Amino acid sequence: MAIDEEIVQRCRDTLEALARNGERISYSELAHHLHVANQSVGKYLNVIYHEEMAAGRPDITVIPHYQESCFGKYNSRGKEPQTITVDPENPNDVRAYKKELSEVYRVWGGQPKSRLRDWLNKR
Repeated sequence: MAIDEEIVQRCRDTLEALARNGERISYSELAHHLHVANQSVGKYLNVIYHEEMAAGRPDITVIPHYQESCFGKYNSRGKEPQTITVDPENPNDVRAYKKELSEVYRVWGGQPKSRLRDWLNKR
């Protein structure tokens, strides 16, 4: 099935704006913003993930997260998308996820706000 490039671009624009502003968005909010089903957000994120890895930038697709959590489902760390699932109970996964998200904000110039900043800095 073909990927709608217009939706990919809207998704990218949203993620870049969030990265520049030091903000995040839940998967369901992103789906609503893109006018797609929650379950289909991943296919657009995967396209962006490949582009970011090819460009040598950090994984901007770690910005979306579950509504009830600070974590997204994956942090593939340069491997194929959706290959490394984030386990919020695994300290190594948590460290890697926070490191990647912090690097996204550093590259895009975003300054995370108080609650997000505190969470990123919490050991």
